[in-house]
Amino acid sequence: MGLATSAKPEDLPDSVSAEELASWDTWRQRRRAAFTERLKQAEASHPNANEQEIQLIRKNETEILKKRLCGVPFQSSIFLPGSPVSMHLKREMESDLAKHGLHRLTFDWNSSPSQGCL
Repeated sequence: MGLATSAKPEDLPDSVSAEELASWDTWRQRRRAAFTERLKQAEASHPNANEQEIQLIRKNETEILKKRLCGVPFQSSIFLPGSPVSMHLKREMESDLAKHGLHRLTFDWNSSPSQGCL
């Protein structure tokens, strides 16, 4: 995924496709629907359960689903304010983001670290 190292700036896509935009707009709703469906399946597998057992089933299934969620692993590096960011680090970071599904995330590499802080 992503662009080859020999790619030119004009190889970048012009804009977001309608499919990508729709996917980004609805990812929370789709994830919530999948989560709810999984809870309904767990409840349906125990048709004779009483209210207390249903709560326990939902709690256990929720814990199982939470364990499957994991954040994107990033390694921090020492960054001194005012020092330029190496091209190697820029490429590595952007390729890591692309590998984890964040293809269109870009940075303003020339901004100072204090910008955007409250």
